[in-house]
Amino acid sequence: MKYAATTIMRTAAACSVAAALTAAGDEWSFDVEADAPSVVSCAVGRDFLWGCQLGWNSDWPFDAKHKEHLSFTLRLCRERLSHKDFFLYGELLGELPTPPGMPIVSGTWKRKPACRFRLPAAMGTIWRARDGRRLVCLVNVSGNEQPFTYRLDGAPARTLMLPPRSVRSIVE
Repeated sequence: MKYAATTIMRTAAACSVAAALTAAGDEWSFDVEADAPSVVSCAVGRDFLWGCQLGWNSDWPFDAKHKEHLSFTLRLCRERLSHKDFFLYGELLGELPTPPGMPIVSGTWKRKPACRFRLPAAMGTIWRARDGRRLVCLVNVSGNEQPFTYRLDGAPARTLMLPPRSVRSIVE
């Protein structure tokens, strides 16, 4: 019985820590009940690119009406895990310049207080692993396919087509 009680207390403590770490969950820059998928994608996609924890404090992702929100968030989680040498153990080096002509996604995050936002439809960051390898990560938060062009260290420019609400990582 003592073991079970200790295990439950440790689990509760771990959940409390996780909840504290994801305190933005229910006020996570968006109102999942009211906001369009592009608004949610902007918040989640931007947080992912910056290396912020992707989490929530309620069961909203498991409601069938939020299937698209959950699907995008899970794609980002899988991407982070598949490139953990960069995202978990590495270093964010910076954001990639927004290509000219990139559409802007705008809206209002219904946090307290509400705030307007304007973000590029597709954004990118560059990360470095401990062993020096670099990773370019691109996220398209819009509902439309977007081209993203970037150049590293004077190398020829590279253009990738990003499907709607997608993530792509390239080890350079």
